[in-house]
Amino acid sequence: MWLFYLKTATCNCQSEINQSGFRKGKKFYKISQIGKMDRIVNESSGLAKLTGKQTFWSHNDSGGKAELYEVDSTGNYISTLSIPKARNIDWEDLAGDRQGNIFIGDFGNNRNNRKDLIIYKLPEKEPEKVKTIQFSYEDQKAFPPPDKERNFDCEAMFYHQDSLYLFSKNRGDKQVKLYVVPAAEGTYSARLKAKIYLKTMVTGADISPDEKKFAVLTYGKLFIFGINEGQINFSNPIFCLKTKRKQTEAIVFLDNDRLLLTNEQGSIYLIGQRAAP
Repeated sequence: MWLFYLKTATCNCQSEINQSGFRKGKKFYKISQIGKMDRIVNESSGLAKLTGKQTFWSHNDSGGKAELYEVDSTGNYISTLSIPKARNIDWEDLAGDRQGNIFIGDFGNNRNNRKDLIIYKLPEKEPEKVKTIQFSYEDQKAFPPPDKERNFDCEAMFYHQDSLYLFSKNRGDKQVKLYVVPAAEGTYSARLKAKIYLKTMVTGADISPDEKKFAVLTYGKLFIFGINEGQINFSNPIFCLKTKRKQTEAIVFLDNDRLLLTNEQGSIYLIGQRAAP
């Protein structure tokens, strides 16, 4: 683990600046620790903030209980939401829509051999009405594929205009793949939309409330993309920001200019603007 922390602490944005067109974000954003997760959230792996609320839902990583935990921005525990008829095989991220639905991504796939990938959809106020979105990747042919093609592990997701956008962990070839599936109950083939080179592995993602940008979190870095004409893709890379906050796993927009970041060690960080980009 110490080697992982060393790599995270010493990473930089130069590769992505050279190959993918980002700018350095250090002079535009600052990072400060603002809290610590309650002990009930011992491995915060996802975050979601529903419209109109000032609290957040989080969950523990693979093998934890089929529960979500409501916390405030400094990590104080508020409540538990149990999800009936759901299992936590490898929950990796959360998302929310404007109708009060929560999406839980049970799509962790380190070995690239799962054929039971699921996203749970449930109303926050009626979790017993949980529905399932089952999917496979349209370009995955082997379970598992050869090592250099093992790019079917997902830990990042957000909701946008009746669809869910999924980001691969780029374990095989450093190419992050962006997939899309409908945000409705059913069984689907996740459609591949785009690829981009990112040197570190993706662990979280979120879209801003005004839907003008989205963030992709990796171990040690945060990437900001612009959204043109409502299209989610990698065509408008904006900033790469070094986070270097150990095992960063979850990200959520507080508003259009600020984000909340957590790591599996329980620390909570605020990412705010120094100046207008």
